This record gives sequence, structure tokens and C-alpha cells, in this order.
Amino acid sequence: MALGAFAMATLQTTTPLWLVVLVMLAFGTAAIGWNGVYLAEVARAAPPGAAGAATGGTLGFTFLANVLAPIGIGLIAQYFGGLRTAYALLSVPLLIACALFVRLKVASSSQLPMHKNSFFNVRTGYDGAILQQKRRSLEHLQ
Repeated sequence: MALGAFAMATLQTTTPLWLVVLVMLAFGTAAIGWNGVYLAEVARAAPPGAAGAATGGTLGFTFLANVLAPIGIGLIAQYFGGLRTAYALLSVPLLIACALFVRLKVASSSQLPMHKNSFFNVRTGYDGAILQQKRRSLEHLQ
């Protein structure tokens, strides 16, 4: 998505239409492709019987951006030099998020136990028995 936002910022009025369509297609695909993976992970991490509440709650906050982002992009474009500036600025938090996810992935794969979900353990008292059972069955296979 960060690359898509950056590519949108670099488009010119002389850019061939086929290239504009290709950039927009790639950017749009990246922008909507995360949804299923995100919901599956939220549901997996939720305590038993709470997948609906967890996914519904996160979607409320997540899709608030669908309302606020166009307003923000429009304001940035209006006051700071057009859509090129708006898309360039959009790429900055996306790149920061990518860097944080890479750090998280490296940290989790090297330091944290597999499938540990401390948020639900602390907040709801969920003891992770299902995850422990899955780990034991996977260890048995190895």
C-alpha cells in the first residue's frame, strides 16, 4: 500500500492512461486485500465465543477511516498543494507501519512463544487452553 500511495504521488498528467490504470489497480488491490486476513486473525485471537464481538468491535474503528480519510485527503490536497502531496504524505505512515510490522515479525519469531496472546489473557482471564492444546498436538506431530 505504501508503494501504491507513493506511485500515485508520482503520476503526472502526461502519464499514459494504461500506466495510471495499472498503478490504481495495484493500489486498490493492496488496499482491500488485507481485510480477510485481518478478520481471520482477530477471530483467531478472540476468546472462545467472542469472535463476533471482537471482529465487530475492531471493524467499527477500522472502517471509521473510510469516513475520515477522504476528508483528510481532501483537506491536505486543498491546503498543501494538491493530490500529489496528499498521496506522498499518505505513504509516510504506511511505510512506518511496514517497518513496525517487520520489527514485530522479527521479534515475535525470535523471542515470543508461538501463538501467545497476552492481550486476551490479561483483559479477559482467558487462559489460552485451546492454544496450548493446539501447540501440544503440533509438537506431537514433530
